[in-house]
Amino acid sequence: MTKEYYLYVRGQKVKVSEDIYIKSTGEKKNMKSI
Repeated sequence: MTKEYYLYVRGQKVKVSEDIYIKSTGEKKNMKSI
């Protein structure tokens, strides 16, 4: 069972791969922790 990851780009829901999703969310988390 594969998970589907979505990011919102300019208000549009875009399906992305897991590594892209982790990179984009990981960067945001790192920025918050600083």
